Amino acid sequence: MKTLFGLDKLPLGLPGSSVTLGVFDGLHRGHQAVIGRLLLMGRAHKVPTVAVTFRQHPGHTLNRRPAPLLTSLRYRLKLLERQGLDLCVVLDFTQELAEMPAEEFVRNVFVSGLKAKAVVVGFDCRFGRDREGDVAFLARQGEQFGFEVQSVGPVEAAGQKISSTAIRRLVADGDFEAARAMLGRPYSVLGKVVGGSHRGTGLGFPTANLDLRGVVVPPEGVYVAGALVGTDEHQCLVSIGDRPTFADEAGKVVVEVYLLDFERQIYGQDVEVQLLGRIRGQRKYASSEELAGQMQRDLQYARRYFAGDLEG
Repeated sequence: MKTLFGLDKLPLGLPGSSVTLGVFDGLHRGHQAVIGRLLLMGRAHKVPTVAVTFRQHPGHTLNRRPAPLLTSLRYRLKLLERQGLDLCVVLDFTQELAEMPAEEFVRNVFVSGLKAKAVVVGFDCRFGRDREGDVAFLARQGEQFGFEVQSVGPVEAAGQKISSTAIRRLVADGDFEAARAMLGRPYSVLGKVVGGSHRGTGLGFPTANLDLRGVVVPPEGVYVAGALVGTDEHQCLVSIGDRPTFADEAGKVVVEVYLLDFERQIYGQDVEVQLLGRIRGQRKYASSEELAGQMQRDLQYARRYFAGDLEG
């Protein structure tokens, strides 16, 4: 998937395209349904498939509240690429873009920029100044400019409409089973490995500290998880919390990943982590030795978990 940043990269000289529009935070099952329809329309019209998304969540600009998201932009782009799209156009959601009339957005982006033959959106898609652009508006624009419009209805899990907002709430509450049902996969994060205090190394458990600024952080605790380093899959333990055993670090939440049977240095690399289950909460231990003993028990639990013999 090719990625372009900014309206100034348009027009692209495409012969046509099948386009969707959205933030796609989390790329949940509702988003996947939209993209699935987009791919069908792309094949029907024999044109490239394009997702138009935003660097910032519109709420950050409109409400001045930078609420944490499920996925960073880098992770959203990875997830979109895995869906099989040809192109992603990333726009800065500035105040100027927020005030752009919906008709002007359609002309600039869908018509002149991407030569849209088809536009596929979710049933609740809204865009343009005062959120004036909706499915009915797009249908009228399609008749005027000659592109087909299709909308995809709501997708539900356990009788609840799937949305990024609902999943953020579930993750914050630690309800990973319900979040998984809405996402269509285990809840996951992508973070860059950054330098830490090397506490884990001193305890015999060298960890990779992840920078997850701007995304929803699950409840503190220790989790069994899967990790993707490059294209290699690994089993791991993940600790989320403020290291209460060490007084000089209390209050600072860190995300540490211990990769089982792994010895390479991966500073500066991206690690994708899927949280599979919570082992325990955080607690303060009387000494480093006591903490190391608990970590050893966590490791034993993880090995049994991945071997599938927890019942034994």
